Amino acid sequence: MKKLILLFLLFANVHSFAQDNAAFVGKWQVVFLKDNSTYIDIEKDSFSIKSQMENNSTNEKDTDASTSEDVKSFLKETINGMRYTFNKDNTSSYSMGPEGEIKGSYKVDAASSTVELKEGSGDIVSKMKYRFFDNKLELTPADGNQDPTIIIMKKVK
Repeated sequence: MKKLILLFLLFANVHSFAQDNAAFVGKWQVVFLKDNSTYIDIEKDSFSIKSQMENNSTNEKDTDASTSEDVKSFLKETINGMRYTFNKDNTSSYSMGPEGEIKGSYKVDAASSTVELKEGSGDIVSKMKYRFFDNKLELTPADGNQDPTIIIMKKVK
């Protein structure tokens, strides 16, 4: 009886993992990015970036509109090039436009709603909280930063 219960629990966990893993599989386009200095929302065509000169004694109002448009154009181009690909075999890749593709792997933990992202063959692993909503995937650091980076991606058909 114990073996039967253990087998049932194991099957339930494997089935749960497979469902969450399947939800990740595919190509994802970054549509929203926010951290402590940047806010970019491609779908709303909205952006904000804190000036590196905020602590300077120069007048912050001296920024002209063309510079702002150049920055906005650059940010949109950069975000439009940011794509994640999650494969069925738990391999992944990340690209940031023409700079190339970084290959890695991922591991989903449905019980804690986290995903571990590993870039390349190194030892660096990023543990991220995830949630799915409105056909989108949101990733935030799992370490509990006060002002975490938020990445929202939309599945590419």
